[in-house]
Order: sequence, then structure tokens, then C-alpha cells
Amino acid sequence: MTPSPRSLLAAVAARWPTVLAWFLAGWLARVLLVRLAGHAGNVDAVWGLLVLPLAVLARLVSYVAIFIVVRDALARAGAEPATEPLSRRQRTRELGGALLEAVLPFLIIYAAWAIIDEDVVAYARASLDLDTVGGDALSVSIGWLSVTMVVVAFGLRMVLERLEERRPQWTGAVLAYLEAVWALVTVLVLRTLLGGVPEWLTSRRMVAWLLDRVDDLRAEFAWVGDLLDGIGPVWSVVSDVALLPLAWLALAGVVFAGALHDGDDPRHVVRVRERYGRLSSRWQRAVELASREVVERWEPVRRVATLAWRAGPLPVATYLLAFAVVTAAPAWLSVGFEHLAGPHPRAWWAGTSGLVDLATDVVVVPLQLAVVAAALSLLSARARRPGRAAPRAPLPAAS
Repeated sequence: MTPSPRSLLAAVAARWPTVLAWFLAGWLARVLLVRLAGHAGNVDAVWGLLVLPLAVLARLVSYVAIFIVVRDALARAGAEPATEPLSRRQRTRELGGALLEAVLPFLIIYAAWAIIDEDVVAYARASLDLDTVGGDALSVSIGWLSVTMVVVAFGLRMVLERLEERRPQWTGAVLAYLEAVWALVTVLVLRTLLGGVPEWLTSRRMVAWLLDRVDDLRAEFAWVGDLLDGIGPVWSVVSDVALLPLAWLALAGVVFAGALHDGDDPRHVVRVRERYGRLSSRWQRAVELASREVVERWEPVRRVATLAWRAGPLPVATYLLAFAVVTAAPAWLSVGFEHLAGPHPRAWWAGTSGLVDLATDVVVVPLQLAVVAAALSLLSARARRPGRAAPRAPLPAAS
């Protein structure tokens, strides 16, 4: 039986102090670590790039912890299957495992929707507070430094992952840090490289010829210009209203991987597994070695996509609407505060803007994460209902 919305809200509200505590702890740790990264970057760019991933991890740890807290609250309300209470050590291990799996998907969202700019700008300000002339700490280009950092961090991560059964438990934190280092430096380098692509393309003769032909079409047909001018705004709306909340849903799926239930596998997945089962043991080991990391990392994302597809358009549209309403809340809260505070000198607004932004984030960000977690839990609950998915061919028994 699906719990009522009132019982779900009551369950989440009961854990809201814990949610806020995790958010504020992550916010404070991120601010301090970004500041430390800026100071370290003035000593040497390497040190700055080694500290900055810790700030990213601080934000991610708080987000993953909020997801887990909300998931547990929903489980108590009946939206998730009941599980045995976990000890503190088991909870720490669960948080560490979810954090490690979520680093790369989080950084993809982090970069694709320019959330990374918040930390980069804060890092730049912290660096320039001490050194207003130099800019070495802000330079992240492809070269021996960035390539070496990516290769060393990725290599150490692979070694620790191979030693999973023998390494101490505390090395999980080191593993998450190494994952953040190579992924973040790669993202920053790619942003630098791709930033010059449009200018390079426009200098190519073939591209210049195509742009001239497009200009001719604009001059000949007015509707072509209107159509091309509308692509950018439409894509921006689709990205923010649909793709971003779905990306957050996928990230929550990585955190909730052990609790997801998407019914039977789709036919194409069953066929792939059947073909894999017919391979010889030698080929099975080779395929597993080549694909295990990719499958383990992105399988939860596939399952979330399956959940959304099987749920149908109405539940997904309801989630998108709820996410959009919460995302729009900061603008309305800001306007409301301005009306409530009334006119003040510019210096007063400059002094209070940071506090107002923090108060807005304290309200909005945990609420966004709670909406994502609740949506994923309800989609998974729908998949557990009898008859939600068509029967699939059974997998062959392991020989």
C-alpha cells in the first residue's frame, strides 16, 4: 500500500533538523576548504588543485547524506521496503560507498550546468585576496602538470580499487578523494580547451562558408532567423526544466542503488545477459574485466531511466513541476525579503546579501534534494506494484 502524501511529509519533516545539519556542515566545510585552496594556490598551483577537490567533496558528502536521511525517513513511512537498522559503522560504510559511486556523476552535473563556476569563482576570490597581481593559481590548462595529476590520481585509484578486499576501510576516503582529483582536473582542463573551440571553428574556411550561407538564408527568409534565434532559449529552458531534474534523479539513483526496484529487466537487457551466459568462461572473464567498472557505475542510471519510462508521463511531469517550483523559489524569496526589508543604503544590502543567500540556500537546496529523493522512492514503489511491468524471459541458470 502506497503511503499518503501527508504521512510522507510528516516523516521527512521529523528528520528535517538532521537534513539542515548536514547541509550547514557541508556548506561550512566547503567555504573553509575553498578559502584554503585559494591560499594554497598562491603558494603553488599544484597545491590549490589538490585542495579544491576537497571542497567539492564537502558539498557532495552533505548531498549524499541528505539523500540517505530522506530515504530512511521515507522507508519508515512505508514508501521504501523496511530494512534492518544499521549500526553507526554500517552507516559510515554506506555513506562512503555511495559517495565514491556518486563522485563522477555529480561532477558531470556540476560541470554541465555550470555549478562548478560557484567554486571556481570562490577559489579565484580567495586566491586574489592574497595575490592581486599573479594569476597562476587560476590557470588550469593542458600540460605536464594537469596530465600528471590526472594520470597519478587515476592510477592510484585503480590500484586501491584492485586491492578492495585487502585494503583498510579508511582508504575509502582516499579513494573518493583520488576520484575527485582526476575527475575535477579533467573537467577544468576540458572547459579550458572547449572554451576556445567556437573561435577556432569560426576561423575555419568551411565553417565560415556555412555561416555565410546561414546569413543568406536569414536575409532571404525571416522565419529562418526567428527559428535559429529561438533554438538557444528553447534549449536553455529544456535543459533547466527537464534535463537538470532528470540528471539529479539519476544521481539519486546512484546513491539509492541498493534500494532501487525497477521490476523485470527490459527485453534487450535480458537478451544481452543471455548471450553473455552462452560465452565460455574465458570470454566471460574478459568481458567482465573490460566492462565491470562501467556497468557498476552506470547501471543505477539505467535503472532510473527504466523507472521513469515505466512510470509514464504523469508522475515524471509531476516531479519536473515540483522541482521547477522549488528551483524558482530563490527569486521569489529574494523579492519577498526586499519588500519586507524596505529601502536601505547600498552598503547595507552589500553587507546582508551573503546572509540572505545563505538563508535562501538553507531553505531551497535541502528541499530540492528531498523532492528528488521522494520522487525516486515513489517511482520505485510504483515499480514494486504487481503487474507494473510485463513479464520478461527468465535468465538462464548459472552453470
